[in-house]
Amino acid sequence: MNCSQAPGFILMGLSSDPEKRQPLFSIFLALYLLGILGNLLLLLAIGTDVHLHTPMYFFLSQLSLVDLCFITTTAPKMLEALCTGDGSISFSGCLTQFYFFAVLADMDNLLLAVMAIDRYAAICHPLFYPLLMTPWRCEVLASGSWGIAHCVSLFCTLLLSQLYYHTNQGIPHFFCDSRE
Repeated sequence: MNCSQAPGFILMGLSSDPEKRQPLFSIFLALYLLGILGNLLLLLAIGTDVHLHTPMYFFLSQLSLVDLCFITTTAPKMLEALCTGDGSISFSGCLTQFYFFAVLADMDNLLLAVMAIDRYAAICHPLFYPLLMTPWRCEVLASGSWGIAHCVSLFCTLLLSQLYYHTNQGIPHFFCDSRE
């Protein structure tokens, strides 16, 4: 057994047919760039317009930032695999991708829950809303969501690292995922 080689994985991807890889690459590159552009434009609009500096748009900008990072976690490796035909990824690269994917997925869900609480307060308690959703509380809710997402994802990644330490295991996805 060669112990000098670090364990890794093979991302099976979307298609092994070389004829389908180029059209898939073009489609997913266009979608990736469109996702980046849309989220950046949303962040720019919220950041520059003073009228949009409200709790609802603060959380929307946080969600846009998370979505921007979310697509950047998986799409570049998928595009590389489609372009080169090589879906190999190191064990540490796979764990890193899984960690960020998990953090951002958890963060997406937590921010949606916080946005629901914000809308509930605005609709059901409109007179108290400015007292309930101060800028400080918005920042606490957003940073609390980041902290919870980080802790949960770190635990899941550490658990996954103990369970799936196999050499050259094929993953039937285009990114590192815990589901088989």
